[in-house]
Amino acid sequence: MTLSITVSIAVAILAVLHLALSYNVSRIRLSFRKTPNPKQEKALQKAIRAHGNAAEHNALLVALFIWLTISGSQSIQDSFFLSITVLALALLRVIHSIGLLVVETVGDRHPLRYSGALGTYLGFGILSFYLLLIAIEKF
Repeated sequence: MTLSITVSIAVAILAVLHLALSYNVSRIRLSFRKTPNPKQEKALQKAIRAHGNAAEHNALLVALFIWLTISGSQSIQDSFFLSITVLALALLRVIHSIGLLVVETVGDRHPLRYSGALGTYLGFGILSFYLLLIAIEKF
């Protein structure tokens, strides 16, 4: 599978995730008939946090994915490892969002949240390394 196909799949996953998290925030807000009770307030805080975190990281990931696709050499385009990294990053963002939503309160820790965040940071590092390779190759 070429990198452009992999990137298309990953971007679609991130776009659907963003749409689902946006819908979740709206759904919770619309469920309030009047002032939210503490349980509703916790649910809204978690939903907003998951949505905001996804928006913050996913936009940069999409930019990196696209930049790798348009600026990479054929060896980069054919990189199986890079394709797996791109797909894994999209799935790690989904895992992280789930980890943010299943906890009792926003500050609680969860293994899905931790593994999604750690994997995202590692993935950012890998993509950055590939971009440096492209820059060196073209220099």
